[in-house]
Amino acid sequence: MSKIKILIAEDEAIIADNIFETLEEFGYDVIEPVISYTEGVETIETENPDIAILDVQLAGKKTGID
Repeated sequence: MSKIKILIAEDEAIIADNIFETLEEFGYDVIEPVISYTEGVETIETENPDIAILDVQLAGKKTGID
C-alpha cells in the first residue's frame, strides 16, 4: 500500500516546516509546502495529493477557504 500524500498550504514558514516535519516523522509522503492559493491549485493539479491541510487565512485575495 502506498503512503498517503499530503499537501500543506501555509504562508508562515515556521508553521509550515513544523507541520511538514511532524507529518514526515509519522510516515506520510508530504509535498513541499505552498504559500499561496495559486501555488496550491497548481500543486494539486500536478501532484494529486490525497489530503490538503490549508491555512484559512492565506495572504492574498484568495484564501484557503477559496
